[in-house]
Amino acid sequence: MDNALKFIVISLFLLLFTLNTCHSRYYTRKLIKCFVCTDCHDDNQEIVDECGGCKTTIKNERMNKTCVSTCNIVRRNVGTYCCSKDKCNSMSVGYMMYLMNTGQGTYYHLRNHLDD
Repeated sequence: MDNALKFIVISLFLLLFTLNTCHSRYYTRKLIKCFVCTDCHDDNQEIVDECGGCKTTIKNERMNKTCVSTCNIVRRNVGTYCCSKDKCNSMSVGYMMYLMNTGQGTYYHLRNHLDD
């Protein structure tokens, strides 16, 4: 009976670990692409699917943040600063760098938005 209990505990641990890993990899990729977009004008904005923005909505006294399409920086030569470094869902720069270094993040999106 003791071995059966150990087997069940180990199996549950492995199942939870696998589910958590799969969920976090998908979800963090979604979060990395979530940026607040500021100072976007009609003459310098470009809507890009890979560059998301945070949209805050309040319903029934609850605040929700969701990712939406936003503009990307197009004219660096005139000092256009379109996508800021503010992230949704408390995704910190340090954690994003950890994801990038472990291969779980998308280097392209981090490089484009964190170097500004």
